[in-house]
Amino acid sequence: MSSEHYSQKYQKKILIRNINSSNKLKLSLDIIYKLLGEKKDSNTRYIKYKKLFYQIPLPTQIDNFLLDYFNFINSKFITKSGTYKKYLAWEKGWKFNLNRIKRNFNIKFLTPKFVRKDQLLRINGKYIIPKSSNFETRLFQTIKLIIFYKYIKNINYIYEFGCGTGHNLIFLSKHFKNLKFIGTDYSRTSQNILNIVNKRFSNINGFFFDITKPSKNFYIKKNSIVFTVGTMEQVGKKYRSFFKFLRKNKPNIIIHFETFNELYSNYTITDYLTKKYLNKRNYLKNYLSFLRDKEKKKIIKITKVQRIFGNQFHEGYSCVIYKFVN
Repeated sequence: MSSEHYSQKYQKKILIRNINSSNKLKLSLDIIYKLLGEKKDSNTRYIKYKKLFYQIPLPTQIDNFLLDYFNFINSKFITKSGTYKKYLAWEKGWKFNLNRIKRNFNIKFLTPKFVRKDQLLRINGKYIIPKSSNFETRLFQTIKLIIFYKYIKNINYIYEFGCGTGHNLIFLSKHFKNLKFIGTDYSRTSQNILNIVNKRFSNINGFFFDITKPSKNFYIKKNSIVFTVGTMEQVGKKYRSFFKFLRKNKPNIIIHFETFNELYSNYTITDYLTKKYLNKRNYLKNYLSFLRDKEKKKIIKITKVQRIFGNQFHEGYSCVIYKFVN
């Protein structure tokens, strides 16, 4: 069996110990706004939020998890991003979703396999045990709405680069019905999924696009938002060409929901292990530093840098937002 198979099997093993804990706690909408560094405004009335509940893991559970985490990092099961093996793993994952919607088109079948249930999550460096169904998906949906409502003024198009199954685009299209949505991905299977999605959602279209080798024939239309979710993490250090492509096309705003190695410190064991994990995965490296350098040169203006939340290994839904000024 492939190392990717063993990697997933090993990660599932880590989840088994996380079961009993303390009483349920509520993650309120006020807390989510605070987590994002945002204030409630007139758009808040559009966000229909159903309360999410979680528990705090016991110290013994954290100890057990950290031991498993350490062993996982030092195992041979971690596959690096940006490799052909990883590409095949993505294709296999998207084919799983493709086959399901071919048999029965249901939006829930578009949820990627990497969104797992009953696992530890990290919110701003702290571990929690989610106790509400689809906790990760529902929390991120709320975060997306808060962010997009803030930046949606005078926008006609929303582009997602690395859209996978298009589940993010479908969610946003239901809230911003007058906009056009474009999903790009370097996976051919992803585009097959988008073709099926387009038959149900005519305002969503898919195109092939490799962000490490941007096509000269692909253009971003005026009055657009560009966003990524866990896409940049897959390119390691190969983000300069995509930045040049964005600068040439100058969308109104760029929103990244990604993991940023600069947001983790060496002062806590969890952050220390996360930095080692990101390095071994060959995930996005020094992109935030790269953007800060561009800001110093007055090429861009960074409007948000926020560590938010993610899975047990890293906070992949952290947010960086910027726009071009030159």
